Amino acid sequence: MDRDQRKSRRIHLATPAEVKFESWAVFYETWIENISHGGMQLQLGKAPTVGEVIEVRLCPPKGEAVVLEAKVKFVNAKVGSTHGVGVEFVNLDDERKAAIERLIDDAS
Repeated sequence: MDRDQRKSRRIHLATPAEVKFESWAVFYETWIENISHGGMQLQLGKAPTVGEVIEVRLCPPKGEAVVLEAKVKFVNAKVGSTHGVGVEFVNLDDERKAAIERLIDDAS
């Protein structure tokens, strides 16, 4: 997605998260690179498939962990040991939207 097409600005956020692919039984530890109200970019050692829906458990420094569903929008070529993976949040209820908002506010 072109930066000019984004609906909300991205906030740099180097915080731990966990990701679970549809085919995995357990979560995989990773890092969030940046986040917005609509999605985020993660660093993953294994590249998911574009269009795949994954679960992301955010582990913010303040507050409780929250699990979000996210659709993979792009996967960058591997640099070092990780791929940059862009995801768009899906099926957000008010509680999850509020958790994202708190995380963005805390990082701003």
